[in-house]
Amino acid sequence: MTKISDETLTRYLFGEADGEERAAVERWAAEDEVRRRELERLGRQLGLVTRRYRRGLFDPRAAALRLGLRLGRRRRTVAAWGSVAAAVAVCAGVWWATRTERVTLAAGAGEKRTLLLPDSSRVTLAGGTELSYAAGFERREVKMSGKAYFEVRSGDGAPFTVSTRALRVTALGTAFQVETVGGATEVSVERGRVRVTATDTRRDTTLSAGMAAAYERGEGRPRVEKDYDANRTSWKTGVLRFEGASLREVVARLNEHYRAGVRVPREWEELELTATFSGATLGEALEIINETLDIRLTE
Repeated sequence: MTKISDETLTRYLFGEADGEERAAVERWAAEDEVRRRELERLGRQLGLVTRRYRRGLFDPRAAALRLGLRLGRRRRTVAAWGSVAAAVAVCAGVWWATRTERVTLAAGAGEKRTLLLPDSSRVTLAGGTELSYAAGFERREVKMSGKAYFEVRSGDGAPFTVSTRALRVTALGTAFQVETVGGATEVSVERGRVRVTATDTRRDTTLSAGMAAAYERGEGRPRVEKDYDANRTSWKTGVLRFEGASLREVVARLNEHYRAGVRVPREWEELELTATFSGATLGEALEIINETLDIRLTE
């Protein structure tokens, strides 16, 4: 009777056996019909598991090999089947654990973090933001609180979804921002289209580039804003744009962006400014304002 080691059988099941080893395993399986069917069953089971694990989260071959060899030394009377079957079961178990375990990402106060999600979508977290997702990421769904900017990678699989207490945001191949403020959620779309759905009423609406919406539970339907304020994402882009804006509005935005406390004398509040600040410091922005409007604002 042909003898097959646990290690050889494990390599065969993972497609890593050489020609001589494959031939030996197939001869071994052909000697017994039950053995042959069991080999096919394990191959199908392992194929199902390994198609569903995310690269970098779990090495199924290494886990199966380690467990197979360890159990095989204890129970040689099982003729390798017990150890390899157990190894495949562990693959399934670890796959399920990585599928249901949640990964949490966070940015501390005053911090900004840009990260790649498992599907290669990019997310930038503002300070005080927390985001989580199932480790397997098969459903491409994240839950969050705080403020985050998403650049979603298009794919043939599940749509990309962001869930908050108030809204569910669904997108394919787009860039958008989600911000939670108290019990409300605000969504701003820079590129592409997203669908926002109220979590309590299930009423939804579609937003395209240049649109925004806000919703708090109990309001019934998301409130849509068609005039997109690009400065909502200035914390991420570093760019502030103003066109015919009052100095009061400009300085309020600068104070928010730079965490500053610049004050505008009442007689200057309604002066209008058209300007773009890209990567400028607060001092540089004030210098441009002063030269443009012939005034003297200070930090």
